[in-house]
Amino acid sequence: MSDKKKMFEGDENEQRGNWSNHIEYILALLGYAVGLGNVWRFPYLTFDHGGAAFLIPYVIMLVFAGLPLFYMEVCIGQYSSCGPTQVWRCAPACKGIALAQVMASSCVGIYYNTIISYTVYYFISSISWE
Repeated sequence: MSDKKKMFEGDENEQRGNWSNHIEYILALLGYAVGLGNVWRFPYLTFDHGGAAFLIPYVIMLVFAGLPLFYMEVCIGQYSSCGPTQVWRCAPACKGIALAQVMASSCVGIYYNTIISYTVYYFISSISWE
């Protein structure tokens, strides 16, 4: 049996589990899509690059690049029920995409954890009684 058929057969409930309802899935997607960049960085970039004039190219890129890529990533993940390194086994030429996804996620995770650690440090420093 080929690797492609092995990857997509069977139920993944025993190993990975499924969403119990639609609300749980939607909330997980919102948590995935909305991060520190939306709350902290976007208003700064909007102000720095011309205010409302910046919103026009931003919305164009969001509609034509951001949302389709987001939808593709979610669909591929839901269809295959695999992680980023295993989902591209069906196209060995795309193995670099998997490594790039893992590296980008690692860099963003490190970046966000650094920002959050600064926030926690300064919050604790601000309430000390010294």
